[in-house]
Amino acid sequence: MSDWNYYQANVNDRLASIYLDLEAKEEYSQQEYPKLFWLFIRLKVARDDGLSHDDEFDALCEYEDIIDEHIKGLPIHLVGRITTNGMRKFYFYGNDNFKFETLVEAIVDGDSSYQYQSGSKDDSNWSQYDDVLYPEEQGLKQIFERAENA
Repeated sequence: MSDWNYYQANVNDRLASIYLDLEAKEEYSQQEYPKLFWLFIRLKVARDDGLSHDDEFDALCEYEDIIDEHIKGLPIHLVGRITTNGMRKFYFYGNDNFKFETLVEAIVDGDSSYQYQSGSKDDSNWSQYDDVLYPEEQGLKQIFERAENA
């Protein structure tokens, strides 16, 4: 069962909004999904602080819907995203044999108006998830305080 939540932090000395599945490591086997994949898109309307602008909210939601639609049933899982420095960065874990380039082509065909870059690397320890996406104490505090006030 996914547990998606968000918090703000500094990533590479820049303000970042991080949205992730807090239970991804419990939900997906690191042995089955040892490869990190990413798809970065350049925001069309970034704020001065590098985060997304309300004017682009609907378009970004539609883009994420396109991603969700294309990964259903595939051996790859979206585990989080970071919005920072005028970019939205989507992170996935999948198996070694997954043809990510084919997925990226399908996603981009669904909305080719965004500049993008993609890639992959071995990450069987899920270090990107643990060291970058998963919140430290301050991020967890933001999440818990929001839950208490809900």
